[in-house]
Amino acid sequence: MADFIVEDGTGVAGANALFSAEDVEKVAEAFGFEAFDDLDTDDKQAAIVRVSAWLSAAFDWLGRRTHGRDQGLAWPRAGVVDAEGNEIADDEMPDELLTALVMALYVDVANPGSLSPTTVFSEQVVREKIGPIDLTYKDASGADAVRPIVWGVNDALRGLVHRLPGDRVCGVGIVWI
Repeated sequence: MADFIVEDGTGVAGANALFSAEDVEKVAEAFGFEAFDDLDTDDKQAAIVRVSAWLSAAFDWLGRRTHGRDQGLAWPRAGVVDAEGNEIADDEMPDELLTALVMALYVDVANPGSLSPTTVFSEQVVREKIGPIDLTYKDASGADAVRPIVWGVNDALRGLVHRLPGDRVCGVGIVWI
């Protein structure tokens, strides 16, 4: 890994990792995530950078970047109050974010890049007939339809974002599916 620059809550210039490999390893070990421990240092860092970029881009975060557009990643953030009403300090890298990163790493390590798949919608099969079997698939249009939803990540981040991938807005409110 060429550059592994960890954000520490101060708006580190050029940061591309939300947490250090050591912090991630502790949580991964607590979850029994052995595949991460089996990676060499470069592969661990590359996975952390991929998932940090995905987390930064894939969610509609509360508040605003503490250091504005000069800050490369979504965190740290200013003006965030979690779901329980606790204010999150402008320089804090919340534990929920670390938990979400480790849960997303579990998916990414098994299949690198799978959190941000490339899809050509015109090539999707909507209906096919195989012998006497005629299958019609659910209409899955739009980019969100092909992205995996990692429920553990959503659960960890619930108090830090406006809306989560996979949320469906219903007449009376949001239905968590």
